Amino acid sequence: IDPPAAPVFQNPPADITVDCSSIPTGAPDLSYTNNESGTCLVAGTVPAIQSGSGDICGGVITYMWNFTDPCGNTISHTQNVTIDPAPAPIFQNPPADLNVSCDNIPTGAPDLTYTNNAAGACLVSGSVPAVQSGSGSQCGGQIIYTWTFTDQCNNTITHVQTITIDPPAVPVFQNPPASITVDCNNIPTGAPDLSYTNNESGSCLFAGTVPAIQTGSGDICGGTITNTWTFTDPCGNTISHVQTITIDPAPAPTFVNPPPDITVNCDNIPTSAPPLVYSNN
Repeated sequence: IDPPAAPVFQNPPADITVDCSSIPTGAPDLSYTNNESGTCLVAGTVPAIQSGSGDICGGVITYMWNFTDPCGNTISHTQNVTIDPAPAPIFQNPPADLNVSCDNIPTGAPDLTYTNNAAGACLVSGSVPAVQSGSGSQCGGQIIYTWTFTDQCNNTITHVQTITIDPPAVPVFQNPPASITVDCNNIPTGAPDLSYTNNESGSCLFAGTVPAIQTGSGDICGGTITNTWTFTDPCGNTISHVQTITIDPAPAPTFVNPPPDITVNCDNIPTSAPPLVYSNN
């Protein structure tokens, strides 16, 4: 008696790769037959045995169908289903580094949106707040915002934005007086306050006046007076201006019409001399 042919599976499924939105939930029963007839026919279906797993992060699911006919012939088929993981997310329109003036210091940063641009179960999207480090003030500095997100598959993305605060310009004195020489009739008794500005606006503006500190002295005999104006702005920038006033001394006096030497006879001996006028004109 010839034994029947061993059965074979009908259309056994090949290995496949699917994305994370198409993860199978099971496998169909697989048909087998030996294409005989009557009592020699061996035909039917068997369920799959599943092992492995997969999710949004990928994985491999294995389906195995096994059948042993009444004559002890065993057939097996294995299908591997590989799940592609969802793509890693990226930040949307992450802000670039920038420089700002001292009157445009940011007070915070917006949440940053991320997505992996996938669909269905593969989609990873949302937003995260920034973590701030560094600091800035009217005088400059750097503020750093860092956004970080880790998805469920341990993909971590990070974006850092550095904001540099430009310090304000250093102030300058307005129309500072030059050093001068005066005669002893025009000795100044003091010096005016001196205006300063850095020509900025808003919180960057440093402007005002400072008094002079006077040293030295002068009088009819001459001398030197020094006026010094000094200002230190809130950022520690110091400016100074010095004016030197030189006093010309009065010219030395001379006698007016001094009488020349004379010779007189003995009966014209003068008994005195008149006062002599002097002047320095």
